[in-house]
Amino acid sequence: LTMPTGTEPLLLRYALHHKVSMFACDMWDLFSSEGADLGPIPCSPSRSVEVHTKAIGSMAPAVRVHDGPLATSGEKDMTSGQVLNTDVFVKLWLRVFHDRLFVKFDWTVKVDADTVFFPERFRAHVSRVDPARKVTLTNCRKWLHGPVEAVSHGGMMALAEGMGTCLTNDRCMHEDVFLGQCLHALGADILYHPELLSNNICPDDALLDNGCVTGKAAFHPFKDLDEWRKCLHQAQANPPDGSR
Repeated sequence: LTMPTGTEPLLLRYALHHKVSMFACDMWDLFSSEGADLGPIPCSPSRSVEVHTKAIGSMAPAVRVHDGPLATSGEKDMTSGQVLNTDVFVKLWLRVFHDRLFVKFDWTVKVDADTVFFPERFRAHVSRVDPARKVTLTNCRKWLHGPVEAVSHGGMMALAEGMGTCLTNDRCMHEDVFLGQCLHALGADILYHPELLSNNICPDDALLDNGCVTGKAAFHPFKDLDEWRKCLHQAQANPPDGSR
């Protein structure tokens, strides 16, 4: 899911052109509030293709609240606080379930545009997990953190059939919290997977102070193209232990 304008399309165009990050997956899909144009992208020396995002409708309003008590609808502060974006991502998941492309694959991974992701590392990390199980991976102690969200085939089937039961009126939360709580309510196993993500938010995580050198499957956040590209190259030069 990307904003149709700004830095996110720039990051995606670079990754798509070089077939890295999410574009190294077996299959990928792109979504935005409207059909954003990311192409043309060369696919051979003599041929290029136009790439567009799929439109899911408005991505606003994203509610921002102060660090104190939850603001009422008449007290929204659109300049500070936190973004509670569950409703936007519910639209995304409902479109994914409608398209049904996920049924062909063992795992579905939602990756933010400012995340540098290595699908081959992810595959190695989950190779011993039965994708038929209802499973999601936590990447930040015991909670799911939004830059990369991984759900098994069994988990996706349960989510597609049962997400409607999670759509209560009380959705004033971050989308990753909603997803984790919904999967838990649907009987999914929540597996802690410390090798999934490296960033500067999660407690006890390997921080990014020394760059993208931890060997993990994903790194976040890098909103500037030069910094995103630098992280990619650092991580490529520092693969997981035993894979050099």
